[in-house]
Amino acid sequence: MTVRAILTQADEVSLNILRERCLLVEDFGDGLWRLVDDMWDSMYAARGVGLAATQIGSHLRVAVIDTIQGPNSHRRLVLVNPRITASRGEQVGDEGCLSMPGTQWPISRAAVVTVSFQGLNGKQRTLTARDFFARAIQHECDHLDGILCNSKAEIPR
Repeated sequence: MTVRAILTQADEVSLNILRERCLLVEDFGDGLWRLVDDMWDSMYAARGVGLAATQIGSHLRVAVIDTIQGPNSHRRLVLVNPRITASRGEQVGDEGCLSMPGTQWPISRAAVVTVSFQGLNGKQRTLTARDFFARAIQHECDHLDGILCNSKAEIPR
């Protein structure tokens, strides 16, 4: 397990990497498990609640999320090849991003989403999430599609 550097919008090379659409995961072997371990370590070191593989330089469709609910309550989730299949409602709130440190901006997101994805073993799963958990899933799925900021507002520079 390794803490990897998180790419930021600070330089053009990193920004170009962050804007690339990620590739589907086809190999569910040890390399994927190591990548996910590194993603957890990197996300926790940066004090984030979500991280997409592209943010540490991997172009695979993988994201990790841990929306901490309290001292002993976590909602940890690994999303491999996620696809949002349904959404409803609206929530607007300030959102930050580990690739845009020190900034927050208001973003409108669906209040409830259903996401289809694979687990680390390749098994297909479906999950419905709401509120902050839904926001985190949408944010990380945007990263996997090469979207750094999903906002109608000006992207902070």
